[in-house]
Amino acid sequence: MNKQIKGLILAAGFGKRLRPITDFFPKPLVPFFGKPILIHAIERLSHFAISKVAVNLCYKKERVEQVLEGVNDSELFLIREDPILGTGGVLFLVDGWLGDADLFVYNGDIVSDMDIAEIVEQHRKSKAEATMVVLPQNIKGTTPVFIKKQKSKNSETLLALSGFGNRATTKEQDETERGGVLSSHTLACAHVLSNEFVKNAVKKMSWSRLSGGYAVSLVDVYGWALARGDLVNIHIHRGFWKDLGTAEDYWSGHQTILKEAETKHTRFLKINKLFFKLNKKEWFLSGKTITRSGARIMNPCFVSNSAKLGKGANIGPFCVLNQGVSIEKGAKISNSVVFPGTSVLEEEILEGVILGDGFRRAIIQKR
Repeated sequence: MNKQIKGLILAAGFGKRLRPITDFFPKPLVPFFGKPILIHAIERLSHFAISKVAVNLCYKKERVEQVLEGVNDSELFLIREDPILGTGGVLFLVDGWLGDADLFVYNGDIVSDMDIAEIVEQHRKSKAEATMVVLPQNIKGTTPVFIKKQKSKNSETLLALSGFGNRATTKEQDETERGGVLSSHTLACAHVLSNEFVKNAVKKMSWSRLSGGYAVSLVDVYGWALARGDLVNIHIHRGFWKDLGTAEDYWSGHQTILKEAETKHTRFLKINKLFFKLNKKEWFLSGKTITRSGARIMNPCFVSNSAKLGKGANIGPFCVLNQGVSIEKGAKISNSVVFPGTSVLEEEILEGVILGDGFRRAIIQKR
């Protein structure tokens, strides 16, 4: 009989890389195609029957709690941090709530189509203490995750965590310097942690240090596990994945999905089915150039039906207009994301901009 699995969504960060947006919105409530990033994460876990979910909060936590009061499909356990404990330190407060269940950990600032059921199944078959999800390659500027082939407790060969590095290396350098490491990858910010793994991590922590501001990361926790000789299985995610932690990545995440919608790519259809659950009474996804309320909308665009569109406005391509947006007459908007309740002035021109009530962030687009 399979063990119960509960979820943990990491949502306590300050969102410094997303400023000035996060000066006005806590990162978990930043909208992605009309819905807060955190709600997307909760729904992804719920889709795979993980309905008991812990969420850690810190920055502007009262606003996040207000939104979470409307979540009915999941049983939420809110962890209010002050000071922030780190992505690993939060396990100290999760342990008692966890009981004897295993834990699926998911960052609150990513969006993906990862198959959580497949990841959990692979974890259980591996008999490993933990499973880390990684991307197929190392992304420049991120800490490399090194993997190697290793025998499982079932004497089967699998990919396992070897360690972390400060730089990407070639395969030949890896094999020479790191004892048979195959390749370097990037964390996909999702993990399956066995109950024993969590409890061993907590034993290494001190509440007096955590409450005094000594944060512990999950990288620290994995380091302790490797030192113990734990087996950390690796799952490589090859589908859609986007970190929304910077303004540039937040903007490009919208652009990527709109481009796939434009081509009706089969991957977009999968994302649309599992990820968006588009309510046609509230939203429409423009697949062709149309005229609406005297405004011209060029595909692809994702527009709230509550948006007010002025006569002669030109919208698109590649725009997302959230709930309650007001576009005055003659405005021109392309390659931009407009936050809920924001007004675009008469004859105003937006090109490659994230716009909200109180902030404007221009994006330098690669040609």
